[in-house]
Amino acid sequence: MGNYLIIIDTATQPNENTKYGESSAAWIIYIGNTVINAGIQYFIHHGPNKVVYEGILGALNQLEHEHFHSSGTDNVKIVCDCKVVIDQINHKCVSEKMKSYQRSIESFCLRHKNVKFSFCYESDREQYYKIVHMLSKDGKSWLKNWLKKNNKSLK
Repeated sequence: MGNYLIIIDTATQPNENTKYGESSAAWIIYIGNTVINAGIQYFIHHGPNKVVYEGILGALNQLEHEHFHSSGTDNVKIVCDCKVVIDQINHKCVSEKMKSYQRSIESFCLRHKNVKFSFCYESDREQYYKIVHMLSKDGKSWLKNWLKKNNKSLK
């Protein structure tokens, strides 16, 4: 049985007239006090809530691929500083725009009946949050610069 903690943070650089823009989602996955995985995704044009959902799904997929076993039971706690998304996942509020993402997470959880998932809001002021916060901010800039330097398309 594994007790996993996933901490997720995002960074969005909004365009002038909209909340959408260059974004990244970063996560760190712990078992106990040991980091077992980390990841980052870069998006050329996303809104902040969509990026949170993408980060949650990315972290869950990474954990599933490398650590879930059908014969065991696991606990997975997902922590994020975006209260509105956590409330949507926990059915405390509804967003029609994010409904497909909410269903994707529900579907993922249903596929893993032997795993207990909890989705929790925590302020990004918590000390342990600073590492993933730095990863999301610095990672977004690094990935953007790497893509430009290597002539990769940003579209």
